[in-house]
Amino acid sequence: RMVVPPRGPGNTPMGVDGGFDGLVAFEPIGKDPPLPPDYSQRITVAQLPTGDEDAKILRHMAVPGPTAMAFDKDGTFFLAAGAGIMRIKDPAKEPLKGDVVVPREAIRQPRQMLFGDDGLLYVLDGATKQVVAVDPATGHEVRRIGKTGGAQLGPWDPLRLVEPSAMAFDANGKLWIV
Repeated sequence: RMVVPPRGPGNTPMGVDGGFDGLVAFEPIGKDPPLPPDYSQRITVAQLPTGDEDAKILRHMAVPGPTAMAFDKDGTFFLAAGAGIMRIKDPAKEPLKGDVVVPREAIRQPRQMLFGDDGLLYVLDGATKQVVAVDPATGHEVRRIGKTGGAQLGPWDPLRLVEPSAMAFDANGKLWIV
């Protein structure tokens, strides 16, 4: 595998606050040692520009195994990480602390999360190839969209999602899945 650390002007190494301009492997291949936490075990907070200025990286926060995140309408932060989907009431504090709402066993590979107008948390599960609707207050599953997916031989099944990778709600509340 090839790992290129962050580099700055004149090809000098930069710290974790720098930008990546090369290939970064996030999963070990073969017998490679695991990557240091600052490469793949973090989330980054950025301030978006208001005019002609550039976006600014405000900070990096160490998190074990982050995969997806979403904010509800009240600003509560939901983060899919090592233990499962966590509800974090104050994301500005470090280290991030929260309650596990959905354990990792219930949704094994959360790829994307978003909230619907109905207040439910929709989670794209890469393991089952389904979208799981969860009540964020209790963590209970409300419904699943699609049959357990993945590639299959035989006739096409319109209820099976082969390899869902993204989703979004439109202005009419319809869920679109790629």
